[in-house]
Amino acid sequence: MVIASGYLGWNPAEVRIGPSVMDADGAVRLDPGPGMHPRDCAPAASAVLVAAEGTGEDALLLLRARAPARTVARGRGILAAAADAAGTTGWYTVAHGLDGSAEVWTVDLDGGEPRRAWGGCAVDSPLVWMPDGRVAFHGTDGWIRVAGPGEGEPVRVAAGRSPAADGTGRLAYLRGRAVVVRGADGAEREWPLPRTLGRPTLARVLSWSPDGREVSWGRTAGLVGKRTDFFLLDVQTGRSRRVPQRYLAGLRLIAPSPEWR
Repeated sequence: MVIASGYLGWNPAEVRIGPSVMDADGAVRLDPGPGMHPRDCAPAASAVLVAAEGTGEDALLLLRARAPARTVARGRGILAAAADAAGTTGWYTVAHGLDGSAEVWTVDLDGGEPRRAWGGCAVDSPLVWMPDGRVAFHGTDGWIRVAGPGEGEPVRVAAGRSPAADGTGRLAYLRGRAVVVRGADGAEREWPLPRTLGRPTLARVLSWSPDGREVSWGRTAGLVGKRTDFFLLDVQTGRSRRVPQRYLAGLRLIAPSPEWR
């Protein structure tokens, strides 16, 4: 199990991607280039798709170990990235204004011009790729939406935030002090989360185990948010177990290895 204090993702070669884009031993493996700072990362088959902030212009980069970064899109306000499992299609958001409104674009990662998928939504989370080719996200209005190319504006599917998709079409997300699992048929199961000391604030840390049996989540706690509890929730029983048995400060995102270790 890999735990990081910033955005993190995995690719099949098990290269860990964090804010500084480093491998497990701390060596820089994927260099986004001078003046580029990663905002969001997503696995893209044998590569990693990175939304990077630049000086005057942002970029969507395709990175492979020990290879120069390849720019697949440019613009201002590129915030979030997602890719399909085959690593052929990328999604990214372009922010506009202070109200959180954003456009979502798609791009062929093997080459081609970016295409606008839709716009005008207040996107407040990373994009989550779903196996049916759509993406999910939560907005500033507290609703989770899904949409795909050619489908028009995103559709509201549930109240909640921090969605995570597995390989079968299920979504897990946070709603209040509970984790909700929504099946591909729209049926929901809601599991209350265990309380901790202080005033807990749920963090955006949901991810699925490879076998679809567990969801990982974390929560800051304590009077000033100095502690983070990290849990694995069994989606059949609703029971959460804390892993590891120590406290972590500043946890923002949890990403598992393919073996869920």
